Amino acid sequence: MAAIFSFLNFIPLFNKAFYPTEIDDYVGSEVSNTYLFQAFIAPIIISLIPGMDLLFDIFELDSIATLQTQMLRILNKNASFKATEDKSESVYKETRLSIPERIFFLVGVLCLSIVAFPSYIDAPKDQSIFIYNAFTNSNTILIICPILSFFSRCSTSFTPVLTLACGMLICVGCFLSSLAPIWGAGTDTSNNIITASSILIDIAAAIYVYACSVAAYTHYLSAKDASNNEDSLASQDIMSEKKFRANVVMAHMFATGIDIVLNAVWYWYVQGLSSYVLGICIYITVGSIAITYLIEFRVRRTEVSASLVSSSFVQFHTHILYTLYLAYVLTYLLL
Repeated sequence: MAAIFSFLNFIPLFNKAFYPTEIDDYVGSEVSNTYLFQAFIAPIIISLIPGMDLLFDIFELDSIATLQTQMLRILNKNASFKATEDKSESVYKETRLSIPERIFFLVGVLCLSIVAFPSYIDAPKDQSIFIYNAFTNSNTILIICPILSFFSRCSTSFTPVLTLACGMLICVGCFLSSLAPIWGAGTDTSNNIITASSILIDIAAAIYVYACSVAAYTHYLSAKDASNNEDSLASQDIMSEKKFRANVVMAHMFATGIDIVLNAVWYWYVQGLSSYVLGICIYITVGSIAITYLIEFRVRRTEVSASLVSSSFVQFHTHILYTLYLAYVLTYLLL
């Protein structure tokens, strides 16, 4: 659904009567603004390491995979390595975004940086608004829908109906936003479509907040019940794994909640934002994206540590990599 609507956002670009009216595009008139340019470059900067990590997962060679397995067996020094590996697969793999979800998310992040490229800057102003709308609306779809897909299999609060309804409202709302400029900025038809788009995004945000609130309440009750029970060590290990899984899901809910709530407000004022306010909104979005990347790195580190519980060397290096990426993102955002 996300892929289809992301393509549909570009329908206005196929219109031969390309924008007969003059459009006052606040983005097109501010492309020389250094602050705004840096804001649109930020998604690319923070996506370099996660992008390389994704490529390694996609193009993993059999010979490398075999060598890696043998090395893990040697490091683990445990005859029951296969059982440990299966355990880590069942416990931690499902708390990570799948490869298709990570691909869609990464493409969505990169869509946010279109304004920073010369091909956009050099485009005629009457076309830049359509290009900007298409890519930014695709960004909204592609960074929210993959997380909703993740919730649909990892959170009981996001039922199939709620997930589909929230995703569909996001997709249709963004699609309408892409179509609105066809009728010219300021016309009644364009304003009505923009209003309808904003209302659909707000309804999707309300559904999302409702599902997250139910999840938070359920998590609180389960944590309270667990603290009142005295279990064996084995049961405590199981509870610890469940707690880790729940914390990962809650962290993703928080990170995506920042973006979806921002969009619920942004779409109402998108016609009148100054370049400075737009830059602030972009940086808020970049912050939520960075949190999502850090969560994925944290799950990867825990997954490796669980598989190599006896190897302090590998645990140390995974911890170092996680810390370095965290320092890398924070340094860029602060500077």
